[in-house]
Amino acid sequence: MHPKQLRSVLNLPAADRYSYLVRKIVDFEAAYGLYSDGWAMMSDADGKQCFPIWPELEFAELLATGDWEDYAVKPISLEQLCNKWIPGLTSDQINIAAFPIPKQTGVVLRAEKFGADLATEAAQYE
Repeated sequence: MHPKQLRSVLNLPAADRYSYLVRKIVDFEAAYGLYSDGWAMMSDADGKQCFPIWPELEFAELLATGDWEDYAVKPISLEQLCNKWIPGLTSDQINIAAFPIPKQTGVVLRAEKFGADLATEAAQYE
């Protein structure tokens, strides 16, 4: 990814980054998380556990520092995300931290809402 595009997307408001995330995950049929001996997790402002997710490898790499410096970026296919991850996160009552960037959590939402947004976007491709 060109550095100018990276900066441009990082400068978007959180809601616009969320829209970008949904579009890109459906378009590329993949999302990215950080993995070491387990998946990276974070807490929202209320202390609720969230699963951070990114639309492209370069954005996830930006967060592989500090507590997550030993984590590697790992892809999750759109099929796995919709059929395994979202139902599992919903069942475990773990929210999605959509597209966090340095010093910002990103949009925090319920996993089932995220799944519905992905489904709505995917329907436009059919």
